[in-house]
Amino acid sequence: MNIIERQLHTRPEHGTASRLARSLDRATNLVAPATGLPQGPDLNQYRVPDDFGAVATTDFVIWKETQADWKDAYADYHAGESHKASDVRGSYFYDDLNESKEKNVEYYIEVASTRDLDIVIGDWEPYNRNRPVRHRLTPGRVIWQLEQLEEAFPDKLVLAYMNLDVLKNYMARDVRLKRYKLWLSYPFGIRPPTLRDDFEVFMWQRSWTWPWPGFKNKVHALDSVDWNEVQMSRAEFRELVKPDIEEPEDPPIDIDFDKIWEHIGAGTQELNAGIKLMEEAAVKLTDLQIELQEDENG
Repeated sequence: MNIIERQLHTRPEHGTASRLARSLDRATNLVAPATGLPQGPDLNQYRVPDDFGAVATTDFVIWKETQADWKDAYADYHAGESHKASDVRGSYFYDDLNESKEKNVEYYIEVASTRDLDIVIGDWEPYNRNRPVRHRLTPGRVIWQLEQLEEAFPDKLVLAYMNLDVLKNYMARDVRLKRYKLWLSYPFGIRPPTLRDDFEVFMWQRSWTWPWPGFKNKVHALDSVDWNEVQMSRAEFRELVKPDIEEPEDPPIDIDFDKIWEHIGAGTQELNAGIKLMEEAAVKLTDLQIELQEDENG
């Protein structure tokens, strides 16, 4: 019995398929087919510029975690805070660029597969100033990750979390991103909408600070997963998402141009010597032909 059949069997009125249908209907209502702008009077204050090709859906907003207060976040989460059952469940993917993209996505899929999810959310921070340039994500890597998540979760709604300015810049650089019409995106400096009381998100990390009342209890750490199922301890998990460590720059390629020219010069000398031998052989051959001709003429 797969996850959808199991959920329909155990909770037919609240199964994955029914929640997914409701979430898709709600998301569809938030996006105008022609312009991609939010619809409805409640969303006008969060309108996206007319020239922007995607829209931030206001049902889904997450504040980014910082690594520094990891232990505080755990203590806060385990303090017995109450969390209501979710109408739509999402999973939040943190791309640690210290690891290979294959390892990141494979592990995320393994963990997210243990949850009853409707929405799979990706997180990418290509413009993080603390990252070396070579550690910033390219549009190609963003697209690759989205495609992997879509393939792994064909019945889920795949969203990406990204600053609107960054996303717009990426879409301008790679038109393939324009086929993703729904994005979990938070334009910094704009107050996000209030989340529904019944909304919760399972994510890799839980934010240590929420600047608006009512946000703090809305997001669950993925710590609530049974770690025995995914064969990874919390210590291993924290190691996986540890902050970036500055790596030494790759040494410059050592090219000895003098030696190259020396080989070229030696090769040229050998070539010239070969040409001279060929010329000398041609002269001897000509002399031999003349002698033979004279002998024939008597």
